This record gives sequence, structure tokens and C-alpha cells, in this order.
Amino acid sequence: MQPSVLDGLAARLRPLLVAAERRRIFPGAVVAVSGRAERTNIVTAGRLTYAPDSPAVGLHTIYDIASITKIVTLTATLVLAGVGRLCLDDRLGDLLDCATFRNVTVRQVLAHTAGLRLSLSGLKDRPRPEIEAAILAAGPVTKPGTQFYYSSQGYYLLGKALEAVSGQRLADCLRTTVLTPLGMGTTTFNPPAAWRKRIAPTEDDPRQGGVVCGVPHDESTFALGGVAGHAGLFSTAADLLRLGRLWLHEGTVGGKTLIRRDLIRASIEDNFPAAIGTTGFRLQRFALGWGLDDRSYIGSFASPRAYSLLGFTGPALTVDPEAGAVIVILNNRVHPTRDGPSRARCHAALTTAALQWLCGAGHHP
Repeated sequence: MQPSVLDGLAARLRPLLVAAERRRIFPGAVVAVSGRAERTNIVTAGRLTYAPDSPAVGLHTIYDIASITKIVTLTATLVLAGVGRLCLDDRLGDLLDCATFRNVTVRQVLAHTAGLRLSLSGLKDRPRPEIEAAILAAGPVTKPGTQFYYSSQGYYLLGKALEAVSGQRLADCLRTTVLTPLGMGTTTFNPPAAWRKRIAPTEDDPRQGGVVCGVPHDESTFALGGVAGHAGLFSTAADLLRLGRLWLHEGTVGGKTLIRRDLIRASIEDNFPAAIGTTGFRLQRFALGWGLDDRSYIGSFASPRAYSLLGFTGPALTVDPEAGAVIVILNNRVHPTRDGPSRARCHAALTTAALQWLCGAGHHP
């Protein structure tokens, strides 16, 4: 895919991005849009920070994608499920050889219905062995499969399960199952120092000696060495479009099947329709990994079949199968503080404008 910037798309998006910068929602951003064709359309605006001499955001700017890491972990899980290394209804306790999770399935973890509610950020000041021990000791607090509750603990454990079934460290497992097959060459944990000038900084955090750049903003992932199933990856808009397009094309890339279609379809549906929503991250329902019908962030123009996920640092990945669309929004809205204005309306407006441009003349297909 060769990136291009189309005037029509830029005319719709850039005023929204400039307005967000002026409101200090974020200092800069990249929005990438793709339909079913191979062309990639990317619009950039702003700078890496609010400083007037800060480098401008460009096509190759790298962002901390925070919880979008969970979608890469989900994708790797489905790749391994497709070749028989695990099943979605395997018990997590069996995969980890840990009785704490003997009544929790992989499917429940993926759908945030496993009943796992340990706050990982509350462990950030402990030594790594203590954090890992605390995670393994904290079992479900509600009956698995009955309540939605956004859980980073579950995805950390899923990362450990992927290590167990693949025989690889998590970073290597994600690379061999997902990143390399999709050509996501600028997606990695713990990016090298040579990339630092391209990375958008996140929060000004006295605990880490100032502005965080090139290491995970997520406190628990940082404390765990920068690699985890729930957060820690850095990426570019073009790379995340490749990931989104895999999902849009129901598991195929370059005409070859990476994930079985039945697994993709199961992952974008509500697997626990009787489960009740609770107040984890937000009051929300999930498919496997993906948020469902999150209108506050994707707007009203997206189809009922659209699915998406946000990252705390600012990113969003949305796939709308009915519109044939993938939309990536990357920004560092936590710079220099997480207490800035809400990004919800901005993200909804950007997603709506992108879909309207893609669909043409503002009419939903």
C-alpha cells in the first residue's frame, strides 16, 4: 500500500484536527482511512508537542498505541486457534497451569467477561515479581460470562498463555503470528533509541523523570519491562491500517488466509448476549476484544456492524464492514497531561467525516 493524501479527505479532516489542536485536545494527529481497495489515504496535522519548534506530525510518526495492543494479542490468539494450538473455550487455568483461573475460558477473557477486576495500575510501584504474583493470585470476583468489565489483567494473562502455547516470548509470538505476515514493520515493543525522534511523547510524569517518550505510558506495562498482552506496542497509522484491513477482509491478506473466517466472524459478535454491562472502563459491550456500538467515539454515521477499540494515550481503530472501511486515529492526547479536554466528540466527528468521504456524497451504502 502506498500512502497518499487526497484533497477531499484532507478538506474534511484537517479543520477538525486544527480545532482539536487549538482546544488542546492533542498537539497533533494522524488519521488514516482505507476502503476495500488497496490505496491508503492519510491526513496529518499539528506537531509532536505544543512547542512551536516541535517537529511536525508526519506519515511516519510513531505513537504509543496503548490498549490497541489488545487487538494484536487477539489477532495472534486467533491465528494460533486456527492452527490448533489452542481453542477459544480452553480454560485459561489449564493453559497457564494455574488453578486460580480454572473456571475462566479464553473466550471470556477476550470478551472482558471473565470477572477479572484487578487494577494493574495500582501495582505500578511494586517490583516486577510482586506484580506478576499479584496478577496470578487475583481470580474472578464475579461469575465468568455474566458481566462485562474491561480488564487489562485478562489480556496480560492471555499474553502469558500465548507464550505457553507458542513456546516463544510474547514479543516474538506477536511478531511471527501477526506483525511479519501483515508487513507491520514499525510496530514493536520497546522501540529502539534511533526511532526516538519519530515518536510522539506522552505524559509529563515525575515518576519517570519528565516527559515519557519511547517507553510505555501504561504504568503496569512499564513496570513489567515494556512487554505485555494488554499494552506497550508502538506503531504507525499505515501499520494499523494493515491490521484493520485483515479484519475487514475477514482474515485474509494478499489473497492468503491468516485467520479462519469463522473465527473472525465470532470475534465481531456479542458472544455473551445475556451478560450485563458494568462500569469498568465505560458502560460498554464487547465482542471478542472489540467494542460494540461505541457511538460516543465513532459517531452516528457508522453502521450497526461497526466495531472499534480505543487506547488510553489517544489512538482508535475502527472497522465498518458495511461501509467497507478502516479508520485509524493516532494522537497523543495525554501530552502533557491526561487531564485535558475529552477527545470523544473529536473522534466521533473525525470518524463520521472519514466515512462520509469514503461513502461519497454523504450517503450510507
